Amino acid sequence: AVRLRPDYREAVNAMGEFLARLGRLDEAIRCYRDLAARSPSAFIHFSLANMLMRRDLSDEALVHYRRALELEPRRAEIHNNLGNAFRHRGEYQQAAQAYMEALRLRPDHPAAHEGYANLGAVQLLLNRAADARASYDRALMLNPGFKRAIAGHAAVLERTGQYTAAYTMLQPLLQEDEPEVDAVRVFATLCRHVGRAGEGIALAQRVLERSHPPVEIHDRLALYLG
Repeated sequence: AVRLRPDYREAVNAMGEFLARLGRLDEAIRCYRDLAARSPSAFIHFSLANMLMRRDLSDEALVHYRRALELEPRRAEIHNNLGNAFRHRGEYQQAAQAYMEALRLRPDHPAAHEGYANLGAVQLLLNRAADARASYDRALMLNPGFKRAIAGHAAVLERTGQYTAAYTMLQPLLQEDEPEVDAVRVFATLCRHVGRAGEGIALAQRVLERSHPPVEIHDRLALYLG
């Protein structure tokens, strides 16, 4: 179908999805770019933007998220992922606005707890600790076991000098075989405040044994060993 009808939306979209599942992102992006030029829709622009973000191409991704919103301005998922793009670029105020708009449009979305955690993360980066705590609390009301929100709440406690409370809150997350990355990051900082640097080093070293640990963990371990 792609050979016979290169402008056929369903066929090209299916090809792009197939290539993405195979990990051939560059080819998938080319398919979606072509489709966005020939037969644009909110879904196509949104899908292309998501793939571009996986390639750290946030400038181009922003263009396509915005084009998607021009076509479907009330799609909460697009606003949320636009927020992710802004956050990736360090534009935290714009990210917060996008996350809040997503939550305003779909407060009942099944993934609303993730939206509140996203909002809390950028609010903390904006030094709005009280707002961040409220957002993480809302995430935990919707999903009491949501690990990223628990780690985020602990980060607020650490930021506001409540070190013992933060340390206690993180303990259940750190006992897991693969602890939440945000929990490790907060704990590594926290240990320096509570005189438990050895625990921070041991945890960071355990996480480094993963095949692809986040670069922040490498940086945190270097801080300790330095």
